[in-house]
Amino acid sequence: MSSSEVVGLTENHINSSPLNSTITNAAVPSDTGVDTVIPPPGTCSTAEATENEEMGDNQSTKRPKRKVAIIFGYIGERYCGLQWNHLPDYPTVEEELLRALHRTDMISKENYDQEKVQQKLNWERASRTDKGVHALRNVISVNIMLPYAKGSTKEYDTQEAKRLLTEVLPSDIIVYDIIPVTRSFNAYMMCGARTYEYYMPTFAFMSHEEYCKTYFPPDVAPSRPTLEEVGMLGVVREKNTSLDETETTCSVNQSGMKRPREETEEECEGIKNNDTNEELTKKEQLDANDNCGDKENEKDRDSDNVKSKNNSNNNNNNNNNNNNNNKKKMNADETVEKFHDGLFEKMLVFRTIPEETMRNVARYRLTADRLEEVRRVFREFEGTHSYHNFTPGGRASDPSSARYITSVTVSEPFIVDPADTTMLETLQEWNPSRSYSPDDEKLQPQKEKNDSDVEQQRQEMREHMLRIYGNNYDDEGNTKKNVGLEVVRIELHGQSFMFNQIRKMIGAVSSMCAAGQPPEYLRNHLLNKSVRCGTPMVPANGLFLSYLDFQRYNYRLTRIQREGRNGGNKEGVYVDRVDENAVSEFRRKIVAVVLRNEMVGDMMGRWMRSLRHVLRLACKVELP
Repeated sequence: MSSSEVVGLTENHINSSPLNSTITNAAVPSDTGVDTVIPPPGTCSTAEATENEEMGDNQSTKRPKRKVAIIFGYIGERYCGLQWNHLPDYPTVEEELLRALHRTDMISKENYDQEKVQQKLNWERASRTDKGVHALRNVISVNIMLPYAKGSTKEYDTQEAKRLLTEVLPSDIIVYDIIPVTRSFNAYMMCGARTYEYYMPTFAFMSHEEYCKTYFPPDVAPSRPTLEEVGMLGVVREKNTSLDETETTCSVNQSGMKRPREETEEECEGIKNNDTNEELTKKEQLDANDNCGDKENEKDRDSDNVKSKNNSNNNNNNNNNNNNNNKKKMNADETVEKFHDGLFEKMLVFRTIPEETMRNVARYRLTADRLEEVRRVFREFEGTHSYHNFTPGGRASDPSSARYITSVTVSEPFIVDPADTTMLETLQEWNPSRSYSPDDEKLQPQKEKNDSDVEQQRQEMREHMLRIYGNNYDDEGNTKKNVGLEVVRIELHGQSFMFNQIRKMIGAVSSMCAAGQPPEYLRNHLLNKSVRCGTPMVPANGLFLSYLDFQRYNYRLTRIQREGRNGGNKEGVYVDRVDENAVSEFRRKIVAVVLRNEMVGDMMGRWMRSLRHVLRLACKVELP
């Protein structure tokens, strides 16, 4: 791609740039903009029971339950994950689905009021997502009372069930299809493969020289950052403010905030040793003054003793240095071990990045040769490998660490303009009172705010997007053409993935590019069973579930239908055969939210700024 070429958001680039249609009603509490207060499962009110009877269109509450597979998608921004957590203050996608099924009279009040309603209904999810994470397509299996077809008391109508659910569900949850399945169908057990997508700014794949010299030099991305450099200005030092600089530094180091953890004990012990040496020096000087009137032979004897003592001190110092070196190596190894166990992931990412630096980084454009090299590295993941270094606490000896990856593909780069109407519209749908970021450590969202405060926040976000990623002007005031953020779509298809595996796979490739490692480093080191090391993990914002494969179930269903009478009225679960237009439209909504969050929070830019620091701790790699 030419550096001056801007990819338009047209139908020709839908696979790379899915933002070419207007986004409506995405990630909003309801179509009216106000949360509808509906009791959660287990707390159904009498008024709602009456409403359910009306919405049920006089259907009998004693209809038989049937096993179905519900293919649906959701924008996870307003939810604390997919799985129901039984906590009304922390909404989940499954809670909304349960509420909708009850309101449409597909779940009886007796079952809905039970605490273990999901077990009662044989509820199973194909793949679980965390808070703030989206899913283009996901599947649950559940026993529900399908509505009867019009004019019948025996035949059920799945299309009517889909219509009823669509009416009561919020607009950030979509139901694509409801499929009758066999009683033994289990969405989790029958799912044979999963596909995830990650939208990545191309500057994350810059070369070693570009990272170290052009975009992230040491003065911008230090390997040993301070509190101020990582943006933790809110951390207030406790008492003893009158202590000298050395003692204050030691105190902060002991808290594990100002400097990396593996240095804290080392530095504090060094300070104690310096204090002890100063006391010994003063004592020796006093002893020397007391011996000034001694005889010559005593001076000679003292001189010999001093020489002997100096030799002894030198030997002790050498031993101490060796011990310190060994201890330092042990601390470094311990740090790598702790990083591998996921203890440092959250605390190492920079909270800020200078605007001028981010503006310069956002102008980065990936060359064709560089793109092909990145694709070659990602292809090293294909096949069966041990991913013990790609999940917290993974062990090479654990058979579950071996995973089979079918394919990893990287799309052609496309440029997203922050001034595009689809991007700006997502800001109008954002509300801080119901927004859960997958990269935010805080689970509780912000308190309710009035409309003026929310609009002011949106305006600040809009101005930041346009200021950093928008139009750029030359010295003569002319607008430069290559504006916006260049992004690629990474698609990973495999049987199953471990916790944090995908984010660490992408983080490994990005860090290899910055460190100048060859593609063979991935297979010979990170995927090597004999090597245990930490692996950098990219932010969760760009990741979402895209596709699920049920080929094994479909094959078995076809066989039993052909050989016997079972499963005659059942259908195969083909996730890729749902309404293509609905999937494309919902994809645009998800990607718009993902890229909006990227531009508002400079997420990948802050992560790249942290990379020199992370590589030193995780892999013992020192970047110049």
